[in-house]
Amino acid sequence: MADLFDMKVGGLGFHLTAHMIALAALFVACFAITGYITFRDNSVPQTAIDGEDTNLAELTVTGLTTFSGGVKHDITLIPDAADDITITLLESGKIYHFGTTTGAVGVADGNNSMTFQLPTPSAAGEVITLYHTNAAVVSKILGFSTTLPASQTIKYWAYAQQVFIEAGTTVTGVNGTANTMVKLSASSTILGDIYTFTSMSTTVWRLDINDATNVLEAGDIVVDPGNVLGYID
Repeated sequence: MADLFDMKVGGLGFHLTAHMIALAALFVACFAITGYITFRDNSVPQTAIDGEDTNLAELTVTGLTTFSGGVKHDITLIPDAADDITITLLESGKIYHFGTTTGAVGVADGNNSMTFQLPTPSAAGEVITLYHTNAAVVSKILGFSTTLPASQTIKYWAYAQQVFIEAGTTVTGVNGTANTMVKLSASSTILGDIYTFTSMSTTVWRLDINDATNVLEAGDIVVDPGNVLGYID
């Protein structure tokens, strides 16, 4: 019986044997090993190849964001307002920390009311995130307004540890007269609370309030006209 791995290729004058198949496989393996070595030399620090101590969590991956031990996000710190009438304009796509004198965690808590004004979204799907950093509740109010109250509104939903608390919607109109702002009562915010704004269109913002420590109660959030100058009062 002929060898199953001994095949004659008609017209070519040679036999394809198991030895020739093995030789071809060897060439393929050599190319694969060469490619791996090239990738390794270009991707891994020489100290890691030599077995020296290297913190792989601090490597920079080409084309990706540099990270150190985890994902790094750009954070914008918002210092405590200098008074109760300061208006802080937010920007789409940003993550903010606020609630202390500098905005950072671990420093003295703020002691002024704060009004945040949302920008005019260019489309649906824009996101802004606010993180509270104050260690204790601040006995001052917090407000959210829009850039163009005559045509823009805010719809809010509040949850405490994933339990629904309340919801509401502002109306279009004039600050100081119509309920164009969202107002949080004093002593209702603390470290761990997260406010996420998502544009639903070019005229509507959705506000999701996540109360991590169960400080909020029904009635703590209302729609309010604020002051004619644009700040919450």
